[in-house]
Amino acid sequence: MDTLGALELATERPTKELMDHPPVGRVAPLITNVMWRNLLAQSLYQITVLLTFQFRGKSIFNVDKRVNNTIDI
Repeated sequence: MDTLGALELATERPTKELMDHPPVGRVAPLITNVMWRNLLAQSLYQITVLLTFQFRGKSIFNVDKRVNNTIDI
């Protein structure tokens, strides 16, 4: 935990307000509620885009059978 605190102080300029904040306890969550909300929103967006491309990609990009499966791994 000391490493993360040192990294935080090294990456952000120490201001009076920053130095007045109490230290974060060991039981404090690493991912806050705002972070969870942003993670959920981003994952739903990515899933929506990927599923749209997977099932409607041919009609969106006007791909015919000749270009189907051109990337073989």
